[in-house]
Amino acid sequence: EEQVFWILVVIVEKLLPTEMYGTALEGAIIEQEVLWKYVFGERANNGLNSKRMSQLNAASFMPRDRMPPLSMVTTQWFMTLFVTALPTETWLRVWDAFLYQGEKVLMRVALTLVKLHEDTIVRMTDPM
Repeated sequence: EEQVFWILVVIVEKLLPTEMYGTALEGAIIEQEVLWKYVFGERANNGLNSKRMSQLNAASFMPRDRMPPLSMVTTQWFMTLFVTALPTETWLRVWDAFLYQGEKVLMRVALTLVKLHEDTIVRMTDPM
């Protein structure tokens, strides 16, 4: 048990963004802002934002003063390192890559999941 505890300490203090689990969850909020910039914002021309995703009215889907409703799902991805979102074999592979390559893997996995579920996201009529 003690070894597992110290591994968790290293993950939280050294590998994850600062304040990911802080009182105000600043790290988690920043991860969400970056994710949605890649999906809808200034970095959306990276190939992720297909014509179908661009059909969404980004202004109504993501008002400037708050996060999109989908962030209720995607925040959990980052907070649990995908343990609750992926099958065991898959999240173990994600963790392997995360421990070897760092936090950039988490963003790549999140972007991949958004892309894989693009059809569902585009068809949503009620974002809640």
